[in-house]
Amino acid sequence: MRKKIRREILSLALPLMVSNLLDQAIVVVDIFLVGGIGASAIAAVGLGQLLFSAAITLIYGLSMGTLVVVSQLRGAGHREEAARTGYQSLLTGLALALVISFLGGTFGQTAAVFLGAEAEVARLTGQYIRFLSFFFPTGERGQPPGHCGPLRPC
Repeated sequence: MRKKIRREILSLALPLMVSNLLDQAIVVVDIFLVGGIGASAIAAVGLGQLLFSAAITLIYGLSMGTLVVVSQLRGAGHREEAARTGYQSLLTGLALALVISFLGGTFGQTAAVFLGAEAEVARLTGQYIRFLSFFFPTGERGQPPGHCGPLRPC
């Protein structure tokens, strides 16, 4: 019995672990791509990813909370309420992602200065965050497969 439970847990956890590792690979690839530009560009990617990860955490929290609530509702046989909850989460997540995207695109450089970045690093961080913010509302970055989020209903 225990072996079966371990297998089931691993079958659920393994895709999430791989997804998280691939998310970290994005950072490594970004650093390799800008590595030839100089130390300021590498610092900007690192600082930009730090700031971007904070934003992802907000969306990820909404996604995981929705997943729990929808799963409980569906398990209890309340399919219509689960669908409404998923839809509401979709709208809330999209609105939150748009706000975060706007704030990141507008204040990314200011946030870098606030964290102590030098002028050149802050400028490059602002550009990098502006680029990432453009794609943020799609909800694809930093989300596990099958999540309930901004553009994926439950």
